[in-house]
Amino acid sequence: MRKKISESRNKFEDLIQMAKNSEQGMDFLYSSLSNLVEPLQKITPATRVDKQEEYESFLGNRIPTEVDIHPPNDIRSKGRSKRIRRSKDKKEPKKKEVSKMQATSGS
Repeated sequence: MRKKISESRNKFEDLIQMAKNSEQGMDFLYSSLSNLVEPLQKITPATRVDKQEEYESFLGNRIPTEVDIHPPNDIRSKGRSKRIRRSKDKKEPKKKEVSKMQATSGS
């Protein structure tokens, strides 16, 4: 069934691509599709598909109604408390401060 649906969509897309270049082709495609509606409605019963069923058919899987989330093993764990140091906080050897007078005099 899914294969038929997929092939039908592909054929329909191909028909649109062929017909989009001419006005006459689009008119023919539109009238042909309009003629298909009534016989198809007689063949298939009127079924209402809700959003969830539509999504599930698109995804190919059932959407779970309930999701179990496992709690962490160690509840009392506070995590790693190591502080991220800024560049100012990093330990660097202190440079000897030089006054402006000494820096400009060259000594």
